[in-house]
Amino acid sequence: MAKTFYRLNGGPWLEYLGAFNLTGPLGNYTIDYYSVDNLGNIEAIKTTIVILEKEFEGFGILRINGQLFSSVANMSVSEDIIKMEIDDQIVTWDDIKHCECRFLEVYTGEGELGKIRVFIFNFGSSSYMLAIGKGVFFCGCA
Repeated sequence: MAKTFYRLNGGPWLEYLGAFNLTGPLGNYTIDYYSVDNLGNIEAIKTTIVILEKEFEGFGILRINGQLFSSVANMSVSEDIIKMEIDDQIVTWDDIKHCECRFLEVYTGEGELGKIRVFIFNFGSSSYMLAIGKGVFFCGCA
């Protein structure tokens, strides 16, 4: 194999030179790719879909049916769902709405615990999340 090429979401073909970070809005990304051997033979284009979401670890509080859970927590945000996990408790929100302004992303969702608002602050290679809702608090980084 002499070279490999790829493109994101039908964009321009780029030569693959090594691992790369996928950045941009959360959601599905289509990656097309193919290789060329030393004789110039071109293989058929292959496609894969990658789902970009953000995952955070930090401290969380959940109040479920009057019971309070607080501990190290994980929270993830995608274009379709917000999910929070504390120990064996998992809570999700859907019907996601999103807006973005430079360094700040704001997500809102509806779930069994009511509404949630998620604020993601992006600074260089670090991201920080604050999530607040009825019976929900999360603060963490990625």
